[in-house]
Amino acid sequence: MKFYRHWARATASVETPELRFEIACYGGSETSLEDARREAAAIASRAAAAIRSGKPRGEYPYSRGPVREELLDEISDGERLQAVTTRNAYGATVLNSAGALFADIDYPEVSTWSRFRSWFGGNKEGRDEAILTRVDAYTRQHPRAGLRLYRTANGFRCVATHRTYEPGSRDATELLEALGSDPLYVRLCTAQKCFRARLTPKFWRCSATRPPSRYPWASAEEERAYRMWQESYERQIRDYSTCALVGSFGSSRIDHEVGRILDLHDRIACNGDAPLA
Repeated sequence: MKFYRHWARATASVETPELRFEIACYGGSETSLEDARREAAAIASRAAAAIRSGKPRGEYPYSRGPVREELLDEISDGERLQAVTTRNAYGATVLNSAGALFADIDYPEVSTWSRFRSWFGGNKEGRDEAILTRVDAYTRQHPRAGLRLYRTANGFRCVATHRTYEPGSRDATELLEALGSDPLYVRLCTAQKCFRARLTPKFWRCSATRPPSRYPWASAEEERAYRMWQESYERQIRDYSTCALVGSFGSSRIDHEVGRILDLHDRIACNGDAPLA
């Protein structure tokens, strides 16, 4: 998996004949916060020099590499890191799995007219049936495969239970594409070398406010304000669920590592019959 345990923010001044301003950049490190600070300062310095040389800001690959998220917990078997949980840009907890394959299968975008028609009779059942048929067909074509399906606020989430997969590998990509997973998600799995699954609700679906800032924080005061928001968000999400189990398809065998990750997933993401958010 590609992730950093430590992140830091650094700024650099840019002065051109037309204007003067500051840019902020972020750096990450596997080993220490000090290393992350040095990396952030180096990135900011290079970016400032590039801007002064007249290159368009859009050319700088600031966002390449691991996702900038606060590390919450690590799950390992003593030798191999199996998953980490992080807090994403809008405050939700995310599971990042090294081998347990998660596939979000969102409903396709529909036109305004189709959405209007769905209010008066609806076609949600038809969309559900198409996805359920696709999942069932895959396990029929691959008898050794086992898939667990969950309903989400905008479609379904599917987990391969019979084995682990290498993110970005051919067999993982083929399974994700067969299930109809979002192409952007498939590319993210390859780039980040992990499978991601959101464990807690999106704030706008449970009447919570937007986070006041994003990790890493520029000051202790900024972090305090964020932690106050976090406490409020965690109270709001108690009455909501991120997904709900629909059922299992194909082989009943559950890989040991996958089973461990599923236990964590279900404990946090599933909240009975609560509204999906």
